[in-house]
Amino acid sequence: QRKQEKMKILGIEIKEIVKARRKTFSIKVESDGKVSLRVPKSASRNQIEELIAEKIDWIKRKQDELKKIAEEIPVRSFEEGEDIPFLGKNVTISYYEGNRGIFLKKDNLRIPEIYHSNARRVIEEWMIYQAKHILPRAAKKFESLYNSDKVKIKVSRALKRWGSCSNRGNINLSWRLVMARPEIIEYVIAHEIAHLSEFNHSKKFWEIVEKIYPDYLRHKKWLKENGHLLQL
Repeated sequence: QRKQEKMKILGIEIKEIVKARRKTFSIKVESDGKVSLRVPKSASRNQIEELIAEKIDWIKRKQDELKKIAEEIPVRSFEEGEDIPFLGKNVTISYYEGNRGIFLKKDNLRIPEIYHSNARRVIEEWMIYQAKHILPRAAKKFESLYNSDKVKIKVSRALKRWGSCSNRGNINLSWRLVMARPEIIEYVIAHEIAHLSEFNHSKKFWEIVEKIYPDYLRHKKWLKENGHLLQL
């Protein structure tokens, strides 16, 4: 049961309250700063207010974090001379007359002028094409840890997940990873390979990740703090 009318509790804007067959309360601060609640069907208004009061410092801290992230997200115009990330380095957009396709020349991403008005879309498609080669190649480093005949490395258009592992054991990697350093790519691959053994984030799971990629903590931290910058 969803309750979506506009409301505020203790000055906190509530996006939705979902009442369901559950025993516990959960609270989530959405990207727009509003709060979503999952509560038992029997939850009263007083209980919900008590939850908000108990978590209000955490909510405000989370809202500040999300506001900071939103302010850091690059606003791109895709004009001549603008930098975009590729494999952890900035490449500079450079338009040219003619149509020999999109290609890298030193640190310049050369794009036909005829694509100027659709630059975002064509750059994204170019990066997806690159990802289909780069990501499976990066996974080969770990090939001894999984059955490459059964496990397929696929590139996805996911915007909220860097990687996922399907029930069939296939590993899906977001194309946006090609904007990150190779070490970040390898960490995400190691993370998903660990899911082939453990479909959770238990202590055992993280022990497997560490065994596969000992320096994973540094890259995990970087991705958490900077992942929002890896977008067009």
